[in-house]
Amino acid sequence: MRVDCLRLTHYRNFRDVLVEASPGLNFLVGLNGQGKTNLLEALWVLAGARSPRAREPGDLVTYGVDQGHVHARVSQDATGVTRDVEVTLARGKARSYRLNGKPLPRAADVLGTLAVLWFSPDEVDLIRGGPADRRRFLDAVLAQTDGTYRRLALQYGRILLQRNRTLQQIREGQAALSLLEAWDEQLVAAGSYLTVARHALVDAIAGTAAQAYQAIAGSASTLEMTYKASGPGAVDRGAADLRSLQRAFAAHLERLRAAELARGVTLAGPHRDDLEIGLDGVEARRFGSRGQQRTAAVALHLAAWEWMRERSGEGPVLLLDDVASELDAGRRARLIRALPETAQVWLSATALDPEWLSPQRQAVRPGRAWRVSGGTLEILAGA
Repeated sequence: MRVDCLRLTHYRNFRDVLVEASPGLNFLVGLNGQGKTNLLEALWVLAGARSPRAREPGDLVTYGVDQGHVHARVSQDATGVTRDVEVTLARGKARSYRLNGKPLPRAADVLGTLAVLWFSPDEVDLIRGGPADRRRFLDAVLAQTDGTYRRLALQYGRILLQRNRTLQQIREGQAALSLLEAWDEQLVAAGSYLTVARHALVDAIAGTAAQAYQAIAGSASTLEMTYKASGPGAVDRGAADLRSLQRAFAAHLERLRAAELARGVTLAGPHRDDLEIGLDGVEARRFGSRGQQRTAAVALHLAAWEWMRERSGEGPVLLLDDVASELDAGRRARLIRALPETAQVWLSATALDPEWLSPQRQAVRPGRAWRVSGGTLEILAGA
């Protein structure tokens, strides 16, 4: 999958820019605060994701303007199908999407049209942050490839909210205990699917992530990944089948009943799970250096890219924002070599490494570079 061209109109500090992209490597070069991250963020939003840098769609619109647009022509390598996708962002309104000129009923309907993986400077929290950061990563990968997962993840959030409310009402004597049974059943059904899917994803990408880490780090260090569910027995092991997990989950909720009623919150389920990441047998979160943590986070993204390609037949577009900072020259060079050969990559940096667009590399992997300055683009090199 690739973006052939991208147009931003009144998006943050971009008034009107058109980018004719390379199918291979696309480098955005410039000082901090000039708009490199804004451009990558626009692709993320166009793919249907929420920006972690904006609370409302209107926050993405150029100051003093009522609405902005992001439009791209997206091609699928496997099928040759080309689609036009556009998102309109307006102050005080929800995002609205159009596919091939036709409005989509819901924003969620655009998911999968343009699949992306975004590595931002904050993505190092995937390693050193809390469980929520790692769950968010797994959810972002699965939601773009599994429609059932996407639907049940949204449903699970609503069920969890209602179940917690019911627990609080029972604790305060405002509801009967029997009301909890219906929410238990729904929580178990949706939550078990999410847990099984996450387990399967982690199991599938663990080996690839370990190889990617060694390739970028240039060392024999071992990257380890383990999905830790918040319940015992079959839940903790990642049950071999959905039914086994559902039975274990339901039984665990029964054991937690008194504690949940006392606290008024749901104490088990995928909303409390974690992805443990280690390096040579120790927690990368606690003992890894900044360079090791960043390398591990990149390795996870590259492994997820390969899994998404195998799952859907189309590798997502890779967005790597400031990925080379805090990496030494050797790791930066090895990172470029480790990028999937068929991936379209958008990479931002404060300076262009001459090796990235050398004649030798251009012969193997076409690339293009732009200087980003104050919301404008100037092409530096092309292929």
